[in-house]
Amino acid sequence: MEQGNVRNKILYADDDEKSRILVRKILESEGFVVSEAVNGLEAVQKASSERPDLILMDLLMPVMDGFDALNRIHEVPELTEVPAIAITASGMERDRERIIKSGYHGYLSKPIQRLMLIEEVERILNPEISFTSYDEDQTLMKDEELAGRKVLLVDDNPMHLRLGAKVLTHAGMNVMMAVDGKDAMTILETDNPVDIILSDILMPGMDGYQFCRMVKTSGALMNIPFVFYTSTYADNKDIRFGLDLGAERYIIRPIPAKRLLEIIKEVFRERKERGGEMPGVDHDALLGDEVKYYREYNERLVSKLEYKLLELENAYRALEMRNQELNSFNQSLEERVKERTQELDQANRRLVDLNKKKADDLNRAAHNLRTPLTSIRSYAELLMKYKDESESTRDEFLRIIYSETIRLGKLIDDYQERTRIE
Repeated sequence: MEQGNVRNKILYADDDEKSRILVRKILESEGFVVSEAVNGLEAVQKASSERPDLILMDLLMPVMDGFDALNRIHEVPELTEVPAIAITASGMERDRERIIKSGYHGYLSKPIQRLMLIEEVERILNPEISFTSYDEDQTLMKDEELAGRKVLLVDDNPMHLRLGAKVLTHAGMNVMMAVDGKDAMTILETDNPVDIILSDILMPGMDGYQFCRMVKTSGALMNIPFVFYTSTYADNKDIRFGLDLGAERYIIRPIPAKRLLEIIKEVFRERKERGGEMPGVDHDALLGDEVKYYREYNERLVSKLEYKLLELENAYRALEMRNQELNSFNQSLEERVKERTQELDQANRRLVDLNKKKADDLNRAAHNLRTPLTSIRSYAELLMKYKDESESTRDEFLRIIYSETIRLGKLIDDYQERTRIE
C-alpha cells in the first residue's frame, strides 16, 4: 500500500478483544477501514448496515458462531458475493473442507501473523501479482523507462531480496543488493552512485531509518531517490517519520509487482520534472536536529515493541489454547485407553471362563463317551471269549452292543449341536 490510498471496508468479528485490537492495527496501517463485532449476531447486523468489502470472522463466538453468521449474511441478496476469511483456532484447521463449503474464501490460524493476514486479504481483494510472491511472472516485460537504471535493494530477508531482484531485473534494471544499512553504505561509498534506493526498515545493525538519515545527510549521496518498503513499520506515524527523513515514497508490503515498478517510474519522472533535485525536506525538523530525530526514532521503536508485545501476548494465548487442547486430547486418550483396557480385561475374563467351561465340557464328554465304549468293548470281548455260548446269550450281547452304539451316536450328535450353538 502507498501512503494516502483509501482502501476497502473490512468487518472483523471476534469475541477476543486483544485479537480485535491486533487485527485492526494491522489492517488500518494498510489503509483499510475496519469495523468490529463481538459475536456472530452483531456481525450479521453490521454487515447488513455497513456493506463491507470483506469479512473476517472468528469461528468460535458466543451468541452465534462464525458458520451460522456467514450463512445468515449470505442470505441477504446484497451480501451474497461478499468474500469472507475464517479465523480459526489451531484445532480447527482439520475442518478446512467444512470451512470452505460454508462459504469462506480462505482461513487463517491464530495467532495472527501480520504478513500472512495482509497477503490473504490482498489475495482476495486484489488478486494481482504480489511483490512478496512474485516468481518468474511472464506478464512483466522489460520496461524501456527503467532499462539500464541501477537500483540498490536493501533487505535482511533473503527471500525478499531474491524476489525483489527478479521483479527489478525482469524490468531491465541493474540490481545491487545489501543485507542492512551498513552493508548498503559500503556499496554506495565504494561503487558508482545508484539511480534509486529501495530499502526495508526492520534490519539488524543499521536499520532503514538510520540508513536513510545517513544517505540524506551525506553531500555525495543525498540526491539519490530513496523509497522505503516494509511490512512492519506501517502506521501513519511510521510513514510520516520516513517521509520527513527524505524518502520520496513509503510502500507497505505486499504490493503488486507491476505497481512497484510504476512507483519507481513515478519517482524518476518527478525527479526529471524538478531537474534532478530531491523534494524539499525540512532538515532542521529531523535531519539537522539530533535530539528531535532520536526522540522520534525512539518513539517508532517503542511503538514497534508495543506492537510486538501484543503479538507475543496473542501468540502466548494461542499457545496456551493449544496446550489446553493437547492436555484435553491426552486426557481423552487416557480415558479411551482405560476403557479399552477394561474391555480387554473383561474379554480376557470371559475367555478364561469359556476355556474353563470348554475344559469341563470336554471332561464330561470324555466320561460320557467312555461309558458306552467300555460296554461295547466288554461285550465284544465276551463274544470273542465265549464262542460256545447259547444262541440267546450271544444275541443278548449283540443287542447290548448295538444299543450302546446308538447311545454313543446320540452323545456325539448332542456334543456337535452344543458346539454349533456356542
